[in-house]
Amino acid sequence: MFGCVAKRIVGLSIATNLHAEAAYNTVFSIVKEIVVEQLGVDDDKVVPTAIFVIDLGVG
Repeated sequence: MFGCVAKRIVGLSIATNLHAEAAYNTVFSIVKEIVVEQLGVDDDKVVPTAIFVIDLGVG
């Protein structure tokens, strides 16, 4: 799932859970922007639970 990508990135860069939610939201926003721009996916379809192949038609 799309949200797993952001969670893994956050997990690698955050030592504590104190800032994990803010970091997750930041990473998700950046990844979402890239997906929309580079893959031409509709902004409203890029959600944390989206699956690239099924929901976003990528692949």
